Amino acid sequence: MRNRKRGFLRSSNFDRERYAEDKEKIISYLHREGYIDAFLKSDSIVTDSASNRMTIYLDIYEGPRYYFGKTSFTGNDVLSEDILKKALKYEEDKVFDSEKFEESLYEIYFLYQEKGHLHVRVVDDRKTRDSLIDITFDVVEGLPSEVNLVRIIGNTKTRENVIRREMILRPGQVFHRSLMMRSIRDIMQLNYFSNVTPDILDLPTGDVDVVVTVEEKPTAQISAGAGYSGRDKFVGTFGLGIPNFRGMGQQLSFNIDIGSSRNSYSVSFTEPWAFSTPTLLGADLYSTNSRWFADYTEGRRGGSIRLGRRLRWPDNYFRAYLRYRIEDDRFYDFSENYRLANSYITRREVYYTPDNRDSVKSTSYVIGESLPGSLERFNEEWFTASSLQLSIVRDSRDLPEFATTGSVFSYTYEKTGGFLGGHWQYDQHLVSVSKFFHVYKSLVFAGKITYGAVSSSKGDSLILEFDRFSPGGTGFSGVVRGYDDGSLTPDTIITRIDTTIYGWDSIATINDSDTSYVFVPLDSGGAVYRAYTKVRGKYMLVGNLELQLPLIQNQLYMLAFYDFGTSWLDKVTPGNLELSDFYRGIGLGFRLAVPGIGTLGFDFGYPLDERRGQERSWRAHFQMGTTIR
Repeated sequence: MRNRKRGFLRSSNFDRERYAEDKEKIISYLHREGYIDAFLKSDSIVTDSASNRMTIYLDIYEGPRYYFGKTSFTGNDVLSEDILKKALKYEEDKVFDSEKFEESLYEIYFLYQEKGHLHVRVVDDRKTRDSLIDITFDVVEGLPSEVNLVRIIGNTKTRENVIRREMILRPGQVFHRSLMMRSIRDIMQLNYFSNVTPDILDLPTGDVDVVVTVEEKPTAQISAGAGYSGRDKFVGTFGLGIPNFRGMGQQLSFNIDIGSSRNSYSVSFTEPWAFSTPTLLGADLYSTNSRWFADYTEGRRGGSIRLGRRLRWPDNYFRAYLRYRIEDDRFYDFSENYRLANSYITRREVYYTPDNRDSVKSTSYVIGESLPGSLERFNEEWFTASSLQLSIVRDSRDLPEFATTGSVFSYTYEKTGGFLGGHWQYDQHLVSVSKFFHVYKSLVFAGKITYGAVSSSKGDSLILEFDRFSPGGTGFSGVVRGYDDGSLTPDTIITRIDTTIYGWDSIATINDSDTSYVFVPLDSGGAVYRAYTKVRGKYMLVGNLELQLPLIQNQLYMLAFYDFGTSWLDKVTPGNLELSDFYRGIGLGFRLAVPGIGTLGFDFGYPLDERRGQERSWRAHFQMGTTIR
């Protein structure tokens, strides 16, 4: 009841409009508990004006409690009794639940409508046997109905053929409810419409017309603004995305990012239905200069062509994609700290007076030859990457964003170099699985796990840095909120030995009695120094768990998340993995669907593990779209 005594976060004010609903809810509850004869005999309200309180009296006839007895069917020829009984939501000898009985009746109708028998009639005959209720379903099946016409209504921008080609249920076919629902799902997956509603119109012949009503939503996305990330710092952005270009389902986009640590320009075009077949054809051009934290700048320029196809096997949720990419890459503008950490160095220390050798005046370094793993060895030259990528994707989500059921599986293999030519030589594998569940009412649980591996038979020096893995924050490789973007990479300890040996040497007279000297220990091995250098991983495992709650359906969502992940230089096996190997983060976030811009994400994450160089404190993350897709 809405009208009840005050409780935690619940008012005790009387709501007259809901009072009638409260009385119905009580009787419905009793019917679900097996008291199917229950009814409300009378009700009254007594008010005490002195205390400003009221008392509600409900006089209810409860009656005996009933249980499900035997169930049988008559008149069923198209569907066997075994098939129909599997659709029942109740079990014999269980408490009679009117709600489960209605669900069972719905499932029986659904089975017949799936066979095209839209005009089926099911009459239930109940007989009481002590406290048991035996049920006989008398079925009048009728004849199957065919689809006469499919009509599209409400498309003010999108061309009708763009919608009609997503329809699996077509004129001339026997009506199948599952085909109609799958057609509606595929139309929603276009992401051009805020709602798609089907309707069935009966014809005098017994056949039906199917009417699909769509509600267009703004699809052109113009965005301009600024953002901040731990890796790219402040970046000004301008983008123009047209997912439904000319109303033909084509996708066209332009993007410009300009900032102190990142400058990028890209243009992309996709035709999802080339040659009047479900064949995707697309092309991309891009140029990017991105600062890798404060270490160096990574330049990329190139393009790609894409080919995709819907598959019918193993089922019609599968798609295959093929992409050829050719680009030039270079590394330049190295910082002093990066050069110190990735070069052979000589350290010089200036001391005062032979009797006070522990007092250091200053320390200087002479940078020598680059270490074998340093990116400086490429001398800031451009090198070509030529790659071929194959992706297999199975996507059964009910919605393209904020899905409530279904799953996404994807596997991508990319071959760079070899018979394709170019400087870089390596193979990359990437596997991702996402799953969506209804938890309670509109609350949805979503989970995602991603594994990546890259290797080269020619040596690690021929693996392009960009195609290594650097999870953390809302970075490109993997999302682990609570940490800086791209920061969860392996730290390699480089040990260097200074083999240059100096003796005592007077270099200046400061006072009459004080003389300064240059000193390095006189031992045969020299001085040993250690430094950390950050490199991107060759292996990665990242997981994301989210509870998603719509505050305003299809517009504003709140979520709670738990992320974990890291990357390695060496291959690990499941038996060697431990929870301590991962960095974990928790937090809260929001997703806001803004017409003309898209879905904006604001997350606040807290790291559960220590990470060198980062404070354990709340971090704000910004992203476009949903995390789990």
